Amino acid sequence: MVQQYLGPAMGVVSFSTWSELVEAAAGGLLEESVWCELKEMATPAGTAKKDANLEMARDLASLSVDGGLLIYGVRDRDFEVVGCDTAGLADRIAQVSATRIHPPLSPTIQPALVHPDDDARAVLVVQVPPSPLAPHMVDGSYWGRSSNGKRKLDDAEVRRLLLQRDRGEDAFLSRLTGMEARDPLVDYIEGHPTGNGHIYLVAEPCVPVVRSEEPQGSAALRQGIRPSGWPGTVPDCTYRAFDPTGEAYASIPAHGDPVRSQYERGLCHVLLRDDSSIEVVSGGGTAEYETQPGRPAKFLFAGLISALAVQTLQLIESRSLTWGYTGPWRIGLRVTKTRGTIYNNNDVFNQMPTFTADEYIKTTVVQGVDTRPLEQAQGLLTGLYRGLGIESQTVDQIAN
Repeated sequence: MVQQYLGPAMGVVSFSTWSELVEAAAGGLLEESVWCELKEMATPAGTAKKDANLEMARDLASLSVDGGLLIYGVRDRDFEVVGCDTAGLADRIAQVSATRIHPPLSPTIQPALVHPDDDARAVLVVQVPPSPLAPHMVDGSYWGRSSNGKRKLDDAEVRRLLLQRDRGEDAFLSRLTGMEARDPLVDYIEGHPTGNGHIYLVAEPCVPVVRSEEPQGSAALRQGIRPSGWPGTVPDCTYRAFDPTGEAYASIPAHGDPVRSQYERGLCHVLLRDDSSIEVVSGGGTAEYETQPGRPAKFLFAGLISALAVQTLQLIESRSLTWGYTGPWRIGLRVTKTRGTIYNNNDVFNQMPTFTADEYIKTTVVQGVDTRPLEQAQGLLTGLYRGLGIESQTVDQIAN
């Protein structure tokens, strides 16, 4: 099912079959505009494939500013749905998106709609979500759109979009760093602050989401989440917590009394906010233990941090699928009290260097519907691993 906003005149257009697409075109819903680009075929007769790929890159980049559809198999002069040869086209679009556009794009390529009377012809619909990294450059120029289709952006437009991008990143970073001041775990910890570091993860859709009804309860929260051998992860959040901004769950002591600092890392809190964002807080960032009598060492729990990063990415995917949202998300990770920490006991005995920064903080943009949470988590965790001297290991190895 394709659902896409195509401007104030067209509204949200939906179709899932060839006949529904024909009906939408006949009703004037698929005219070329700021939000829609039509192509009769991917490589027009007499056009070199290299040139056609450059045109494809420009189309994709132009649509990334406000989001929209790139449709192959519909004539732009009369909007007739004719179909075209789509063999290998999806792979070609993905390759062009990744290699010919800077920063790269990750559009959603829908299953081809096959002509009812000719299996050799089909329509391929590419959904390009609004990009938080727009504007995107192709062949030395930034591209956007007007009512007449794609065009090069002028310097003033580029400056405005870059400023808008920076403001969005700054606001997200402020939100991430501000989570410590409203940490929901402090009331469950005896003698807080204890000197232990906490883990903060936040994720939010890059564009507003039209939310549908979704399953409620901790069982729905755990569905599809990768289990972990670490205590205090998302599947352990079975107790209903109470938060005015959304639906919250926590792993807290059954007796309800505050825990001592050595058990702090077993605490976790997940908040599914009404604004569609996700917040995860854990008490298991760093802690000090005696490796030998009278010889304490401060540890950074990279395994727990990695497991929670992967689980947060899985929460992003499950909620995106529930809502039918195909756009990108911003995700951020912050770990506090990291200076002087090590990875494991071997680092003590081998006198390895310790983590040199007071905190670890990283933000990135990911696609919401993506079945590669381990690869996505790598982008959040590479710097953390490097700071511990374990960059040769994978997320999968460390999270388990």
